[in-house]
Amino acid sequence: MREVIHLRSVADLYKLFNLGNSHHPLVAVLDFSKVSEQVEGNSKISTDFYSVMFKNYCKNNVKYGRKPIDFQDGNLICIAPNQTIEIDNEIEQHEKMMGWGLFFHPDLIRATSLNDKLKSHSFFHYEVSEALHLSDKEKTILFECVQKIQAELQENIDVHSQYIIVSTIELLLNYCSRFYCRQMITRSYTNKM
Repeated sequence: MREVIHLRSVADLYKLFNLGNSHHPLVAVLDFSKVSEQVEGNSKISTDFYSVMFKNYCKNNVKYGRKPIDFQDGNLICIAPNQTIEIDNEIEQHEKMMGWGLFFHPDLIRATSLNDKLKSHSFFHYEVSEALHLSDKEKTILFECVQKIQAELQENIDVHSQYIIVSTIELLLNYCSRFYCRQMITRSYTNKM
């Protein structure tokens, strides 16, 4: 049976990738091109926090909800707390590895309107059969949101930080909803032809 790695906090995520200390206990942005440590194959990972990840590569085969995820063309995957991804044996690495991950604990959004809205984002459910394929414009829009969160995390955290971070996460997820709906409509239209 495979080992299950359960990450309870953002600090656990930093420990897994040997990144030192996180800037904030409830939210993190990782640049995957700078993460040298990879999770070994034949593992399962679950977390107590939300994960939104964009990658144009995958060192390992990744399964989410028992279905493989293809990151090769640059796709987005959203994972809710206590869901599990499976990591299989290593495969070839992409020449130019790039990607980012946004990770946030439910405690960050607990007393905000985003807490209730998250339930309506279907891309956080296992029923979604594949990652979200993004156009170059869509990739840029989401990356700009992630950069705003990263910039806020690198400043001194103050009373306004949570509002700015949460509102930017909400904006990013609203864009994801738009892109996901557009993808479903396009797929439905293509299937009818």
